[in-house]
Amino acid sequence: MITRGDNNPKNDEDLVTEKNLVGKVTHYERNGKIHKVWNGRLGMLRARVLHGRLHFIKALKFFLKRPYRILKKTGIVTKLWRPEIETIHFETQDGPLVKYVHKGRTVASCWTDTNRWWFRRPYDFIIDPKAKAKGKR
Repeated sequence: MITRGDNNPKNDEDLVTEKNLVGKVTHYERNGKIHKVWNGRLGMLRARVLHGRLHFIKALKFFLKRPYRILKKTGIVTKLWRPEIETIHFETQDGPLVKYVHKGRTVASCWTDTNRWWFRRPYDFIIDPKAKAKGKR
């Protein structure tokens, strides 16, 4: 049997024989759910569709980047959407960390010593790093 690793353009050098075959993957677990592995042509078709979907999403992000930035500059979203965001302060090995939580999900983080930010989109519309640095929201 000839095998190929995930996202690898070349086949593996070592052949799989009956002697070194351990088993066959039939199911896998992700996020607490058990999923069946799709084999054969149907599995290959599914893999190609999923791979194509990743390329489509990447292209969509590229083309929507500029309109997203323009919309962010207008400030319209901030006026229309005002979610309840909880602020939680932590002390970590890397210094003080502030997390912004909406409905139990972290939507932004800031390492205050270095003023390094991370945002989950579209929360970067409503959490302003400049205002946060001054203690406002």
